[in-house]
Amino acid sequence: MTLTRRNSHLLVLSLALLLGACAPDAGAPSRDRSADDAEIDEIYRAFMADSIDLELIEGLYREDIIHVGQPGTDLIAGKARFMETNIVPLADVVNSGQLYIDGRAYIVRREIHGDMANDVGYLFASISEGDSEPVEVVQKFSWVFIHDGTGWRVITDFDGMPAELSVLDGLTPQRIVE
Repeated sequence: MTLTRRNSHLLVLSLALLLGACAPDAGAPSRDRSADDAEIDEIYRAFMADSIDLELIEGLYREDIIHVGQPGTDLIAGKARFMETNIVPLADVVNSGQLYIDGRAYIVRREIHGDMANDVGYLFASISEGDSEPVEVVQKFSWVFIHDGTGWRVITDFDGMPAELSVLDGLTPQRIVE
């Protein structure tokens, strides 16, 4: 395409319309940031309880959740499949008392823009079985949340990349959720 004065105006107009469509709606009601932070933090705490409430956890995920796991694994799409493959097996061993998990989320960055939020950081877990010595693990994660009008829900769960425990040494996270 040869750029002329006429089509350059169309290009600028198209670009302006595109940028306007992507910009936040100035007329959209704003929410309370501290309330949003607290509600998102509660999603993490639901997994840090002594027992896992499957009904509560299921309500924290959207129907169209996508889970990105360890390298070499397929994406898991859909809440039913995600719950069946990831959450129910974990809840079974925790709720039966076979495992005790003490967890923390180290949020390195939390961005909230309108109805979308993203957390990136490290999940720490100290896992013990009976009287055995706990095993400590860390994994990198990124969760994307959508506010659906009734609350924040996880839409993308990327949390399968192991990290060394030493990454927590000297880390200055934006938030720590316990």
